[in-house]
Amino acid sequence: MHGTLLRRRAAGPSITIGKVGTAWGGASLVGSTCTLAATGQNAGDIWLVGFRVNASTGGISAISGGGVPSTGPGSWAQIGSYVSADSTCNQVVWWGEITTPGSASIVATTSGAPASVTMNAQEFSQSGGTWALDGGDGTAQGGVGTATLPSLTPAGTVVMYFGFIAASGANLSAGATSGYTYEILDGGYDAMCFNVGVPHDVAQAPQVGNAGGWGALAQLIKVA
Repeated sequence: MHGTLLRRRAAGPSITIGKVGTAWGGASLVGSTCTLAATGQNAGDIWLVGFRVNASTGGISAISGGGVPSTGPGSWAQIGSYVSADSTCNQVVWWGEITTPGSASIVATTSGAPASVTMNAQEFSQSGGTWALDGGDGTAQGGVGTATLPSLTPAGTVVMYFGFIAASGANLSAGATSGYTYEILDGGYDAMCFNVGVPHDVAQAPQVGNAGGWGALAQLIKVA
């Protein structure tokens, strides 16, 4: 099942989620293949990879590499997608668990002959337990102006809120929602927004600065 990554670490006195380094970007698209150079730091960490696919029917059909197994527990899986209101851009988020850390490009196969693709990957760690989605696949929404991401309420007790945002222009900027980290990517066209320790049963709807159109995917990820 793609909603649970089954590798387990020995439990410690408390379980936490942490951000590892900064997002990897600068992917290159050749034909239908998009390649991102990346280095995974720790076995048991996860990659969260956000894509902007500039094609109305385009998407990501498969991912390999990044130290993630090709099949079985922890293998790559898509956990959300969203087509912009004007049908010119498809946002997609995938995740996978690192079993072999080190330098290993993440390679995505595109569908729909997109004109261009942006691809950014962020690594996250945890101190003990099993990665899983807190709820189903990601929630999406879009709008104009300041980007208010989908409101999600954690059911678990060790939960991260993760959002990926794509804008119609190079207008994205860090928001001011307490506890959130903002990574502005691709010259302000894309961004990641996340909080690695959201409170149990408290609705989360962070904001990202923007002028113009935008679309966002959000996902709650837990360790239990």
